[in-house]
Amino acid sequence: MPTGNLRKQPNGLAIVAGNENYLVAKSALSEEVKQKVKDLNKSSVPIDFQVDFEVEGGKPCNIRPAENVDLSVVGIAAMEATTSAALGGFNNPFNFIHGLDRSHLTKENSPPSGLGDGKPFGHHAYHPDLLSGWIEIELETATPLLLTDAATAQTPEGNTKHAVFKIRKDEKGLPYFPPASIKGAMSSAYEAITNSRLRMFQKHDGRLGKRMDAREGVKLIPAQIRNGRVQLLKGCSSISTDGSPVAQEMYAAWLSRYSAGSLLSYVSGGTPKHLDKVECIIEKIQHWVFDKKKQKHVNNFDYWKVREIVPKGGTLSGANPTPTVSPPESTWNRNSYHVSLKVFDRVTGVVCVSNKNIKNKHDERVFFCKTTPQDAGSVELIEDRWKDLITDYQETHRDEICKKRSSGPQAMPGCEWSRHIGNGESGKLSEDERELKEGMLCYVKVKKTPTGFEAVDVFPVNISRELFDKAPSELVYQSLLPARSFSEFSPADRVFGWVHSNANELKKIDRKSTVAYKGQIRVGPTVCLTEEAIDTFAFAGVPLAILSTPKPSQASFYVQENGKPVPSKNGGYKSSQQLRHRKVYPHHKHVSGEELAGYWRNPTEDRTQTAINGQYQAYRQPHNGVDVPHPEKRWLIVRKQNPDGTFEIRNGEENEQRSDQNRSVTEWVKIGTKFRFRLHVVNLSQVEIGALLWMLSLDEQYPDKKHFLRMGGGKPLGFGSLNSRIVDSRLETGAAKSQAYFTLAISQSTEQSSLRKDLVTAFIQSAGKAYSPSGDFEKIDFIQSFLACCRGYEGPVHYPRSTKSPDPGGENFKWFGGPNPLPVLKTNSDRLPLQ
Repeated sequence: MPTGNLRKQPNGLAIVAGNENYLVAKSALSEEVKQKVKDLNKSSVPIDFQVDFEVEGGKPCNIRPAENVDLSVVGIAAMEATTSAALGGFNNPFNFIHGLDRSHLTKENSPPSGLGDGKPFGHHAYHPDLLSGWIEIELETATPLLLTDAATAQTPEGNTKHAVFKIRKDEKGLPYFPPASIKGAMSSAYEAITNSRLRMFQKHDGRLGKRMDAREGVKLIPAQIRNGRVQLLKGCSSISTDGSPVAQEMYAAWLSRYSAGSLLSYVSGGTPKHLDKVECIIEKIQHWVFDKKKQKHVNNFDYWKVREIVPKGGTLSGANPTPTVSPPESTWNRNSYHVSLKVFDRVTGVVCVSNKNIKNKHDERVFFCKTTPQDAGSVELIEDRWKDLITDYQETHRDEICKKRSSGPQAMPGCEWSRHIGNGESGKLSEDERELKEGMLCYVKVKKTPTGFEAVDVFPVNISRELFDKAPSELVYQSLLPARSFSEFSPADRVFGWVHSNANELKKIDRKSTVAYKGQIRVGPTVCLTEEAIDTFAFAGVPLAILSTPKPSQASFYVQENGKPVPSKNGGYKSSQQLRHRKVYPHHKHVSGEELAGYWRNPTEDRTQTAINGQYQAYRQPHNGVDVPHPEKRWLIVRKQNPDGTFEIRNGEENEQRSDQNRSVTEWVKIGTKFRFRLHVVNLSQVEIGALLWMLSLDEQYPDKKHFLRMGGGKPLGFGSLNSRIVDSRLETGAAKSQAYFTLAISQSTEQSSLRKDLVTAFIQSAGKAYSPSGDFEKIDFIQSFLACCRGYEGPVHYPRSTKSPDPGGENFKWFGGPNPLPVLKTNSDRLPLQ
């Protein structure tokens, strides 16, 4: 009597027995199996349990529970996990370890006795009281490890933008773990546990931008820089106290450009270009929109429309054009309408072209002023803000323009980059736009003064990004900012090395200037101890989910106030806030270890809409969804969802989502794979090496829990959790080495186990004295957070999303529109709520 696993597959129920896969008719199920299948379907728990069956005519029949299976408990654990996830939300794949002020660390806390700042001890000699030697370390994977080999990357046929990666291997065909990758991961962890300076903190001196509230655009006044002054070009309107136009009459004239057949050219031919000086005939138009509250149309603003245009000095028509035809009010429905007031004027102005940078854009602008332009102060008042804002715009989209050569924002097909950002065709940023120069056009925010108005802020477009109050570097303790000289080296700088944050600039000034330091540590060659260490996948491999790029403009994710998370509506890089500091990727406890390997099994199968232990297959990019019309808004196409809130997907290779935004892998390192290497150290103090030993032997320090460091690629998706243990060591002081050299005798090695314990104790005591009022090491904020990161979360871990399962359309960004802040990482109970 054969035994197999009953499973639900895209084409129905099936029994998987060895290499056989039998489709199952419900009539072949026993009543108790049929009821269990029904119960599991209702709870959205995967159907996967052992059954006994018979085969007649090539089809399974008489399907009943296997002898060792108790159907009453099948799926209970998964149901509880799913229920817990629904009630408790999810855990974000990244968080932060907050740094503490280091300015109180006095000379007695400096090396060699403490964790303060001080010069490194160098490599030129063995110092008598300092330790040198090696530490042998073993790492074991608890989740798959991605060690992608860029040199062998390929692209699928017909999809040159998508990269498919293999594993980097050694001469034996085993996975090769680059020492530099290990050193980088250990360096970040060491920086956190010693509360060292932020060594990777470049390009954070400028203020960041955020999306402006569209309602603020009405308060921005067109302006031009003339003779170092800001000149307001207010059109035919007057300026209210808050900067908005009197009587809702827009300042600039609309210049038809992008709607089909609407391009307004010069009378003599040719298209008006940015900064062209022009003369125009303009027509005054009323804009009417349906007000849902009042249940009627209201006139929400008036504007001037360019009807005829010539270069300055050209000749306009003698007579005004025929007024724009307006639809009779009796025919209006809930759309918006434009009604001509049959009023015309003739003006001189400057063309402002920002490109088709938003969907459905139909006009550019002509800046003009019927009276003498008002002076709003010196350009010096706003030039720094302009530089910071334009830099923020360009750096946000640098990769899309310079690397991907995108013609415009991917979220807005058919649109192009704004003039001040860059050009995807040339792959260049508009760096000449970073300086607010003579003749440039802009929009300014003003404040009322006794004599008129003064510019207080400046923008490249009418609805723009705007700057936060403070730059990120202004919200960091000065004692945590990167070291500028050897005397400012924190422990991580001394141990792992240092590069000056302005190294390139300093080298240009003085080629002999010292801008880097090697550090006192070296990772030796790595050896894979596991023979069957690689999982290999067929075809084009597994399309990984899109990895989210850092979004510093989401201020609530990057700042905290008084040690607490900041809701989205209050996040804003303000003087009352502090940065969260060190970004970390906590261990995915919910899907780690051999006992939970089912989550990672058969990754080429799309299970993104099926929960396993409450966790959807978040590491895989879903297949394309099934598009259907919105049930109410029939013109709107949406992805079809199942009754349980998951999405209906289209299986098949042709529906795999492979683009330049994600990557595929044909191999990864298996769970349970072991690596070994030696860490060579020279001239480290007891505290410095004690911190290293504590970090690499956490399971020994806290045997009641498991701890994991994060390494390799794809950490936000759960890859790269490795358990670390110290196998052996050979550490001795410079004095002992000196004695051996002078006597030509073999040095007598200190008993290493007790030495390591003493060194760990030295670190614990030093950190407790430096950062805990009671001297209790376990109560130090950054130590608590680091341990929580290594121990991992309870419950599902994935990027924020507003849907139950991963959205095939990738619209997870909608979650960011809600009020949810990122919790402060101190314990493993911090959870993010689902919207």
